[in-house]
Amino acid sequence: MKLFVKENKLISVIFGVSVVVILLYVLSIDIPEILPHAGDWFDILFQLSIGFVINFMFYVTQVYIPRIKNNKRKRLIIRRLNN
Repeated sequence: MKLFVKENKLISVIFGVSVVVILLYVLSIDIPEILPHAGDWFDILFQLSIGFVINFMFYVTQVYIPRIKNNKRKRLIIRRLNN
């Protein structure tokens, strides 16, 4: 986890912000709007956040994890060749 955050700082920060936006949206869905059309903007932010979280999960499962496994295999092969 620490390695992922260290290597992907921007993605991790945006993921955290997206989770906060989603939680705020869900918790404030029944609260009336203070500013006109603020709910529309918040709805757009919510939709973008959901999209980012889905893409984040895709990136982790389809790109990051296979890359880490591939790097481990390469290091193992290099160790075997050096011995």
